[in-house]
Amino acid sequence: MIDTIEITTPALLFSTVSLVMLAYTNRFLALAKLIRDLHDKYMQKPERIVKLQIHLLHRRVELVKRMQFLCVSALLLSVLSMLSFVWNYSFAAIVLFVVALLLLCLSLAYSVWEISLSTKALNISLADMRHELDKSQWIKTGFRKSYKRITNYSWHGIRNVSPKNILLRPRKSMDFLQKLE
Repeated sequence: MIDTIEITTPALLFSTVSLVMLAYTNRFLALAKLIRDLHDKYMQKPERIVKLQIHLLHRRVELVKRMQFLCVSALLLSVLSMLSFVWNYSFAAIVLFVVALLLLCLSLAYSVWEISLSTKALNISLADMRHELDKSQWIKTGFRKSYKRITNYSWHGIRNVSPKNILLRPRKSMDFLQKLE
């Protein structure tokens, strides 16, 4: 089965890698714009929420950089695999192709990780908006009803305040941030 790989097999990665690189480049450009916008917002009015999002964006940019590196490495190895077929090094060609596939899979795994960080950043924004809505509900409904609603639906007590806790428990962390203000 291993001997049935032909020179055209590594060439299949060219179209895949080019589309994946296009998607990764678009992600990088979107992140760059978002970072610039958040930087301007933070310089005008430093807020903890913006600082947390900037921290997440830094991690996301690092992941996109690794994704792009792995994808380009997979493309390079598939080219070397094709050259190995041309020079009649079948075993080396097969090994290079398998490594290229593994690098592409690793790149896609980093992509899933980056998407999960993106979701956490959205949860921070949603928690901040929900916090603002809760404050407006507090004013409209009065102290007693709002206190009852908050104690029924929010978590109590924060043991460790870290970006991880804020990402995993945005509602709880927003209550804590409100107490800090």
